[in-house]
Amino acid sequence: MILLLTNSKIIYPYSEALFSIAKDQEKFEVIKNDMELFVTFTKNLNGFKKFLETPLINKNKKIKVVKDVFSKILNSTTLNFISILINKNRIMFVSNISEKYNQLVLKDKSVKLVKIACARQLSEKQAQALSEVLKHKFKCLSVKLIFNIEPELIAGFKIFIESQVIDVSLQGELKEFEWYLTK
Repeated sequence: MILLLTNSKIIYPYSEALFSIAKDQEKFEVIKNDMELFVTFTKNLNGFKKFLETPLINKNKKIKVVKDVFSKILNSTTLNFISILINKNRIMFVSNISEKYNQLVLKDKSVKLVKIACARQLSEKQAQALSEVLKHKFKCLSVKLIFNIEPELIAGFKIFIESQVIDVSLQGELKEFEWYLTK
């Protein structure tokens, strides 16, 4: 629990700062894409991630390597932000900061990020209908649906929005039924 609190105390201020800079420079999408690219790169190259997170390696050397590799790919604002994360020994939180930044951008645009786990792929018509219901229920201009297929749900889906989980899956119903039987 303490680690989680510490992480949120670190992640939120940095993501807020990045959001504020992006808003001032009107570069929401550029910075979002840059951060996603950098996070993907660090996740896929485990050696690079270890290099960045190792405290024994000089911070200036890390920053130089990052600038050498990414200077032609990333926006200078993003590159400077990543350099700050390295300098402040916060680079290990870059993925979480990026995710929180994306949430702040969506919130600013009155868009809700909705993760949906479903037993099978929804049709375009079903996804659109679900989107409309969620927009109405959560009083927002738009929702961004992210689907994840989970066959173990058997049928139906689970909706994850903000801190809420709405489970309308057969698996959830069976678990609830099991709970009543064992009560």
